[in-house]
Amino acid sequence: MSLTRTDLSLAKTGFILANGLRIRTAAWPSDGYPAVFVHGLSSGWQSWLPPLTYLWPTLSVTAVDLRGHGDSDKPEMGYTLANYVADVWEAIGKMRLKRPPILIGHSLGGAIVRRIAAERAGELAAVVVEDSDLWGTEQGTPEQRRAFGQEWLKNVRRPLPELIQTEMDRNPALSYREAMEKATRVQNTADGVFLGAPEGVGLAVGETYDDLLPHITCPFLLVRGLPEFGGAVPETAATRHKELIPGATIVTIPNVGHSVHGQQPEAFSEAVLTFLRAHDIIGSEAK
Repeated sequence: MSLTRTDLSLAKTGFILANGLRIRTAAWPSDGYPAVFVHGLSSGWQSWLPPLTYLWPTLSVTAVDLRGHGDSDKPEMGYTLANYVADVWEAIGKMRLKRPPILIGHSLGGAIVRRIAAERAGELAAVVVEDSDLWGTEQGTPEQRRAFGQEWLKNVRRPLPELIQTEMDRNPALSYREAMEKATRVQNTADGVFLGAPEGVGLAVGETYDDLLPHITCPFLLVRGLPEFGGAVPETAATRHKELIPGATIVTIPNVGHSVHGQQPEAFSEAVLTFLRAHDIIGSEAK
């Protein structure tokens, strides 16, 4: 099925105050179903532009910049999954959406919306998680995880030309301008995001995914790339989602890695729209 592309208007940008922080929002309102998009680590709301040309106006879109990212406030501390979840949920509550929203998140954003779904499934229409592994099950001591975060921060604080080259090596299809925009978003990400990620964005003490995932009772879609292309979700983790989340749908997109929505926006959008139609959240006539 070939989707129809739509020329996006300029985003309506603003801020929402959540947990005392200014959270940047970018919105493309329409008469479609309300959907909230949450980006991955060191990214921003702009990363969703490629698939939005297929998803809007079927979806009435609002994207956010997480704390420590983009134009949102950058506190010195507080970069845990619990902090991100609280920010996003409070922001959603202030968006005055007319219906329970669809949440769509990539990587770190996927972990955030997955956690919200486990806690508030009855208040959501559906959740889409893109290439977000079951973080927090990795081995290693706290000291090793802190050292990893420090090395990660050192790596992303290289000069901008080196970061641009890294982005172009990762995705040769990027233009120089696109790679520069992505590298600049990395540069603009707070230090605490990188330092906190290895320890703070997985499970809380005493939690297991065996206990957590069955609480996701709203329609759930996992879209993943392939590990051999750089995808973050191994087959074992995809299987656990399928086994533990009631009625979960798993879609694997071939020939793409971690950024499915960025590298194959039409395939990503088709997976999302097919899933939403199957659950009667959008009509069959939608794109």
